[in-house]
Amino acid sequence: MKTFSRHSFRIAAMAVPLLAALSVCGATTSGPQKEPIRHRFIACDFWKKMIWYVDQANPAANWQADLPAIPMELQLVGKNRVLISFMTNGYGLLDLTTHKLVERHNPKEIAGSISAWRLANGHTMVGVNRGKGVALVELDTDGTFKREWVIPSLHYLRMIRPTPQGTWLLAENDSLAEVTVADGVADDKRVLRRFMLPRPRNAYMGVRLENGNTLVGGGYAAGLFEYGADGKLVRELVAAQPTGLSNYFYGGIQVLKNGHIIVANWTGHNEKDYRPGWKILEFDPDGKVVWHWFEHTPEAGTINNVIILDDLDTGKLNGK
Repeated sequence: MKTFSRHSFRIAAMAVPLLAALSVCGATTSGPQKEPIRHRFIACDFWKKMIWYVDQANPAANWQADLPAIPMELQLVGKNRVLISFMTNGYGLLDLTTHKLVERHNPKEIAGSISAWRLANGHTMVGVNRGKGVALVELDTDGTFKREWVIPSLHYLRMIRPTPQGTWLLAENDSLAEVTVADGVADDKRVLRRFMLPRPRNAYMGVRLENGNTLVGGGYAAGLFEYGADGKLVRELVAAQPTGLSNYFYGGIQVLKNGHIIVANWTGHNEKDYRPGWKILEFDPDGKVVWHWFEHTPEAGTINNVIILDDLDTGKLNGK
């Protein structure tokens, strides 16, 4: 486990050093002077294979935890633990108090796993890439296989999310697919509809909004896309970053209680394709960036998923 403070970071020289420095403190990006936004969050670092815990109001509490594999997904599951999905390596539970993995599950039935989601009954749904199509695999409370649903028409699965309607949202290739796991439905009929990205590619995550619309983190399309119930694109959100910084890959998303949208801007696999950019963005309901987090390498790698913890109870399951 590693610790750090906000004073330990080395911000790289670039065209906008003042904005970069302000972002460490969680400053707003525009508008009249007001109290800077400061968040408490956990984030997946794809490049460095670790979890970040950042408390901008209390930097002395910050920590990092090394992981055995690349983290892809985060979910609060109660008892002050977070479920972490690993790329092709199952999932585990990280204790937020000890900063250590306390469980690890990777049975043979989920070989090729990419995303996992804990259900209210204690079971875990796992998204798996197969040679032909993708699968949703349900594991029992002890991590043993229970059943699965195969969707042969989908490819290159990323994150999975349940909806209030009992369906599942599967981010894959150039779309977000809504699928059913209802009994009696043929595998080739499970896709109910697809929300197509307006440009390629690799959608990362989708969530159903309270108004019934669907929000998608568009991957390399480098935007957030909101679709109406009819499947038509309603709006697109893209941050206007300063010169020298880029929107590379919009990954994990979270809708806050105030309606603001958080998105991780993943900036590359490693030093070979790394592109500097604000690593976490916050859009207000009008689509304006009101907060961002940016730490330059080598301290931070590339952030692909995040949970803002401010008003969430880590002692309870967060099933949204």
